Order: sequence, then structure tokens, then C-alpha cells
Amino acid sequence: MRALCEACGKPQPPDWTPGGQCVHCGKAVRRELRCFWCVKWTPAAKFCRSCGAETVEARVFGAARMLKDAGTDRFTVPKQLRDFDPEQVENFTRIYQRHAIAVARHVDDVRFLERFLRQKAWSDALEDQLIPQLPWPEETLARMSAPPPQPGDDLSTARALAKDSPFPTTRALATLVRLRLDDWSAHKDACSVFYTQEPALKAEAALTLTSWRVLYGVGRPREQGRELYDELKRSTFKLEAAVRLASLGTTDEGLLKEALTSNDPETSFGAALVLGDVDRLQAALKGGELEKSAAGSRLIQLGVIKPVVETIEKSPIEIQRELVESLVRRKGPAPEAAETLLEIVETTSDDSLRERAVRVLCRQLRPAWIVRIVKAGKGDAHIFQSLLQAEGLEPASAVELGDHLLRAGRFASHQYGLNGLAEKGLMPATFVPSRFGAADDKTRLEMLRFAELQLAHGGDEALHAFVMGVVWGKFSAKVRAGAWWALHRWYKSLGEYRGEGPFKLEKALIEKFFGTVAAFGTKLAAVLRDHDTLKEVGYYEMIANVLPTADEEAVDALRSPELIDALLDAMKGDYWPNTLEGMIKLVARLGADERWRSKVLGALRALGKKGNYHYDKALRNLELSEFGLPDENAWKDLPPDFVPSRWEKATPAGRAELLKVADQQLIYDHGDGLGPFLLKVALAGNPEAMDIYEDRIRENVGLHRDACAYYSELVAVLPIALRETEDPKTHRFLQNLFRDPRPTDVDEIAAEGEAGRALIDAMLERAAMKGDLSERVIRHLAVSGTHPSWREKVRAALQRLGSEGERALRQFPPPEVKTTPASLAKEHQEKIFRLMAGPGTLDHKKREAARLKAEYEAKLKAL
Repeated sequence: MRALCEACGKPQPPDWTPGGQCVHCGKAVRRELRCFWCVKWTPAAKFCRSCGAETVEARVFGAARMLKDAGTDRFTVPKQLRDFDPEQVENFTRIYQRHAIAVARHVDDVRFLERFLRQKAWSDALEDQLIPQLPWPEETLARMSAPPPQPGDDLSTARALAKDSPFPTTRALATLVRLRLDDWSAHKDACSVFYTQEPALKAEAALTLTSWRVLYGVGRPREQGRELYDELKRSTFKLEAAVRLASLGTTDEGLLKEALTSNDPETSFGAALVLGDVDRLQAALKGGELEKSAAGSRLIQLGVIKPVVETIEKSPIEIQRELVESLVRRKGPAPEAAETLLEIVETTSDDSLRERAVRVLCRQLRPAWIVRIVKAGKGDAHIFQSLLQAEGLEPASAVELGDHLLRAGRFASHQYGLNGLAEKGLMPATFVPSRFGAADDKTRLEMLRFAELQLAHGGDEALHAFVMGVVWGKFSAKVRAGAWWALHRWYKSLGEYRGEGPFKLEKALIEKFFGTVAAFGTKLAAVLRDHDTLKEVGYYEMIANVLPTADEEAVDALRSPELIDALLDAMKGDYWPNTLEGMIKLVARLGADERWRSKVLGALRALGKKGNYHYDKALRNLELSEFGLPDENAWKDLPPDFVPSRWEKATPAGRAELLKVADQQLIYDHGDGLGPFLLKVALAGNPEAMDIYEDRIRENVGLHRDACAYYSELVAVLPIALRETEDPKTHRFLQNLFRDPRPTDVDEIAAEGEAGRALIDAMLERAAMKGDLSERVIRHLAVSGTHPSWREKVRAALQRLGSEGERALRQFPPPEVKTTPASLAKEHQEKIFRLMAGPGTLDHKKREAARLKAEYEAKLKAL
């Protein structure tokens, strides 16, 4: 039997009494009973309005169902119930009750769940579902008669039903109830319930998932947000749905104000949260834990913090955690709660709560709090982060924090907030240098990264010099390399493509960074002796780039046995080839000093790297230094008098190199005035000089004063060439020189005095030799040999040279003879002797002798 309202159609609760009005609308209620045949509810009349079967009293309903199960037709059952023995009817009823009790148990389970649900028809629906199935087969009855849940609180009962109920709908409703009872672990399963195909269950799930308790306990919906919103818009529970829609972003002011006065505490409190009703929220601070948490969070959001402070102080840690998190989300400082938050920092055992309290405090940090917070934080990186990023942090506090980090071993680039001190310029540039010596290597590397950031945001020169000092300082290989990488990255950030930086082995730069060149030389020697340092990636490349950059002043100042020995030892190591080449370049320049040249040359040659360009070049430069010569690339820019001024004192090997210098100067047109020098050297017996002269100068020189600007120098050196040279090019030059004798040559040569006489003597010696040059010289002597000072000597020499000499003599003037009586007498006697000894008749000879006598007497008389 049940009672159904005739006006609104809603069933009455189990405790409704006959004659009462509808509890829903107050209208008249009619009594209904189930038809034993179709089990549908029908008005309490004689026949069922659905199937036409005769109705039976409720007390024999079970017996009627048993008869139906036995195969009796609908019209016979009522008659049999009336004809059966009452004990038989009672027996049928007892059998049925076993099944009915099982159904009632499951329906009562749902009635229990309905206490927490918006819709209340779930138990009736289950009953309507199960009654038509009775009586069950024995195995079904056994399964449906499992023991009920163990007695316990509401949540444990709901959990048991969600786990053990044989009905999916009951399990789904139990899951929703678990969530309504703040069992947040059921949230995922409740979301699954929302996706059911049953509209009523979907609507109930939507209301549950969006209640204020779930929103505060679990969070706002994400993936199903839009679908929940649409379902709430369709909900028949308008006030409840309005509160939930407002939480999701759609506000209906009218419905919300109505919901604020609702008799349902959940609905009214949810409306207060949405509307920000301060009075209602402050009152809720004295409620349950979730109410405290939700109300406090909303008040904090509204900026009403002072009333919440006491709640934070006196609440369990879970509520403290939520309320402090609300302060964090609020973004601004909370001075009203400062002391409470500081107490939490110092007393709580919850690391997460402590960190969040510190985060709020750091929005208006007082210097006096720093030590207390650091001490309570026990090295927590997140707390250090909040302190380092605190608003209005002062430089003195920044230094204090940096020292705390160092003591805690947490001074590291991955410590959030630390880099901000460098970016904001809060940490002085002296921080790292003043504390570097006391740190271990791991911390030193982190300090160097911090110094790099300071350089990037300020470029302090003293800090720059400090880090450069670490690069070359007495530190481990890792620290040296870390310092270099810090500088390298900074240099690149400034726009340097290679990131090599300004430092070079130049005297001015060395003194800028290290004070004196000698001090740096000691550091460089120590680095070169450290195998691990020279193996560090990046560092060995830096060494390779720096070593070849030394200027002459630095080279002079760096020369020391310590550095040279370090270089000689290091270049034997198994280092990067470019690093070794840099060592070779530098040691070759240092070894140019005669004190170490031999030692360095021997060490370089012992390396046996012939064929390597840099090695060969270094060896070559070192060998050139023996002769005072610079690198070959500088030869073309040397002054024109460089070679002539060093020629006389040079050794034969040195002269050979000097000639190469002259050649380079002439190639690049920097050899003004070298022609006379080269010609002098060439004619003095150096064929290499003549090669250069002929290839680079090619002057058409003649042995004439107007054809040679350096005539006197040429005359002075020609005797050696004429006597000694066997060089073909010198021969050709001399042939060209003597090619065109002029009448004026004799006086020009004579004007050179002893040098001119020496030239004539050398020409006579060359004339006596065979060859084209001798012929040219003989022809020249025909002109230049006619001077009275040497004419007879030349004539005599030419008379001994055969036909070439006779041809030359024909150009000579007759000799000047001084006549005396004795010479006339001798000449007369010679003529008479030749006459008598020659052919002719006696008469002819007498007549000729008479004529000669007359001629002799005439000449004698003339004297």
C-alpha cells in the first residue's frame, strides 16, 4: 500500500498516515495498492486499472505472487486465495517474505542515500524495478540476501554501498553521497557517474560535482566544465543550480538572493560565498572545518583579512594550509596576519605551509625577520627563493641572505631568486671576490656563475679583473675552466662572435688585470704545468688563442727561465694541436734571446714536427733571431737602411738572410737605395746579391759618371769582380758595363785616383784572360787606357795580347820620345845596320847611307 497525491502526483513518505494531506502540496491524497498480477500501482478499488485483474489485500499480496509464479492465471488467483486453508496462504506468504525482505533491505539502502541527495524517488524506482522480479530463483535470492553493511558512520556506509551493492544505480548514488560527505577520493568516480545515459542520475551528479563543498575540496571542473554548465541550466532545482552556475561564472542576482534565505544550509552558504556576504561568511568561521576554510578563503579574497587571522591561529593544519594558500593567491601583502604567519613559520611541521607563509611575509619583508625565517626554514630552497624575491629587499639583506646560502651550501645558480639579486643590482660586486677564498670548489663554480650574471647586468671592472684572476689563478682545473666559461659567455653576450674577450698578452692589458707582467708570468707558468687545466674543454682553446698574441714589450718582460721551461715541458704533452701550436709560437719568441736560443732551438727540433706550418715558422723565426731579424712577415716594412747597416757585422749565414730581407723589400717597393748596396755586394763576390739585383732592379748601368749615380762606389769595387768572379750573371753585368767606352771615360777613371788606377790594373788582368768579357775590357782599354799615368803600361800589356791587343793599340796616340845626341846616334846606327843587312845593291846602299848621314847631322844640329 502507498499513498499518492491526486494533485501533484508525488508519493507520500513511509510515515504518512491515512487521512493526511499531501506533504508536498497539501492536497488530497489517495491510497493505492499493487496489483498482484502486473505489480503496477492502482487505486484501492476491486479491479486493476492496468491489467483488469481482481485486486487483493496487501496481507495476501505475497501469496498471490507465489500462486502466479506457480502458473495460476490472473482470474483464478483471487478465488484460490479465498478457498485455500489460511495456513496454506500463510505458508505462501512466509515464502514470499524471504524475497520481500531482501528487496526491502536494498530499497532501504537507497532510502539511506536519499537523505544526502536532491532527488528522493530513487528508492521507489528500485522497488518498482525489483518487485516484478519476485519471487527470485534460489541462487538469485542467495545473492540478493548478502549481509548488510556493518554499522558505522554515514561515510563508511556509503563507501560499503558503493563497493558491494549489486545494483549499478545504487553504487553510482553511493559514490555521489561519498563526495557529498567530503570523501574527495570519490571525485573521479563521481565524474564517471556524470557521463551516465540516465538523465536523472546525470542531473544529480551535476549538482553534486558543482556544490561549494566539492569546489573548495577538489577544485573547479576542467574537462567536463561545459557539459556541467549545460546540465545545470536544465536542472529542475533552480535555486541550487543558480548557486552552482554562479560559481561557474553565470550569475542570476534574483535567484542568488533567494538562495541566500534558503532553508538548505548548503544552498544558502553557497550563495553567501558567491555573493560575498561578509556577515554570513564571518559567522561561518565558527562552523565546520570546510566552512571555515571556504569562508576564510572568500573573506581573504574580499580583502577582509583581520577576522580570519584568529581562525588561522586556532585551526588545524589543514585549514591553516588552505587559508594561507588563499593569502598567497591574493597577491598582495597581509600585514594584519604577519605575526601569525611568522609564528606558523617557526612552529609548524608542515614544510609546504611554512613555505607559503614565508611567501606572503616576503611581500612586505622586514629585515628583522630574515634570520628567524632562515633559521626556521632549515635550508628549504623554496623559502630562500621567496626571501630572495621579496619585494623591497635591501642590499644589506641581500648580502645577509647570500651568506646564509653559503653557510647552508645552497648558493647555486639553480636556486630560484638568487639570479635576481644580480639582475636587480642588489648584491655588491665585492660579494663573490670577498668570499671566494673560503668556499669549496663546488661553491666556487656557482659563485662564478653568479659573478657572470653581475657582469652581464653591470660590467664592474674590478669584478671582471677578479674573474680573470681566477682564470689564471692558483685554483683547480675545474674552477679555472669555470671562470673562463663565465667570461666567455659574457663576452659573447656583448656581441663578440668568438667570445675571446679583450685579454691578450700585451703589456698594458697584463698590467691592467695582474699588476705586473712578472706576476702574470708566474701564473702562466703554473697553468702550463697543470695537465688537468690544459685538458679542460674551452680552456685549452682560450690558451691556444691567447699565447700567440704577445706584443714585443710583453715578450721582453715575460722572458724568464721559469716560463720558458714550463713552455718547453708543456709542448711535449698530448694537448689540442692548436694549444701546442700556441705554445710553440710563444716559446720561439721568448727564445729569441741569446741566453735561451740554443736551448729552445734544441727543444723545438727534438719535437720533430717538420711539415707543420706553425712549427716550421716558429723554428724559422727563432733561427732568424740569431741574426737580429724579425718575422718574415715584417720584412717588407723594415726601413731601407736595415740591411746595409747590419751587413758588415753579419756572419756569412746572417748575410744570406739579410739578402732575403732586401729581396722582400724590393718586391714590396720598400727598398729605396738598395741598388748600390746590392751591386757592391754582388761585385764583391756574392752571386746571391747579383741574382736579386738582376731580378728586382735591372738598371742599365754603364761605366760613365753620368750613367751611374754611384760611379765612385762602382769603380772602387770593380777590381774584385774583374779578378775573382765566375758567376754568369756577374759576367753579364760586367759585359754590359764595359759595352760602350767613351773618350771621357779615361779622365773620369783617372779622377778616382788610386781607385781608378786599381781598376785599370784589374782590367789589364782580366784582358789577359779568355772570354767575351776580356774582349769587352780590351776594347774599353783602347779608350780608358790612354791616360798618361798608365798609357805605356797599357800599351805594353796590349802588345802582348795578339790581334785584339793590336786592334786596340791602333787607337792609341804615338808614344812621346825625348831626343838626345846619344839617342840620335843610336837611332842612326840602327838605321845603318838595318840598311846594310837588308836587300839592295851596293850603290843603292851607299846612296841611302849618305842620305841617312845628312838627316842625322841635320837633327843633331837642330838640338
